[in-house]
Amino acid sequence: MSMAASLRPAARRATQCLRLDTRRRRTFASTVRRDADFTHIVIGAGVVGLATARHLTATHPSSTTLLVERHAHPGTETSSRNSEVVHAGLYYGRGTLKTALCTRGRRLLYTFCAAHAVAHRRTGKWL
Repeated sequence: MSMAASLRPAARRATQCLRLDTRRRRTFASTVRRDADFTHIVIGAGVVGLATARHLTATHPSSTTLLVERHAHPGTETSSRNSEVVHAGLYYGRGTLKTALCTRGRRLLYTFCAAHAVAHRRTGKWL
């Protein structure tokens, strides 16, 4: 079986799409032509895709952002690839950009979690 033939069944399946600005679900299928007009389309609802779609929606309020995900729920593959550790920047040289970004990111993450009631634990880590 050729590669193209093996991809056809997947291409025919309908894909659930979530428009971030209205929270309405739309179904598109490759066998039916649908006219759709979106300013931005983000492929993949993993960590980067969700962050990108959120940023586009927040910074361009008059535009429409379409987020396309192959799984039933966003972030499905994220947790299995995540160490679940908030890094403090200890392993990088003092004064480096990586250390600065790591420590700033840690502060922003804890602030976000507190502001939005996201459950988390500051367990610490022995070095």
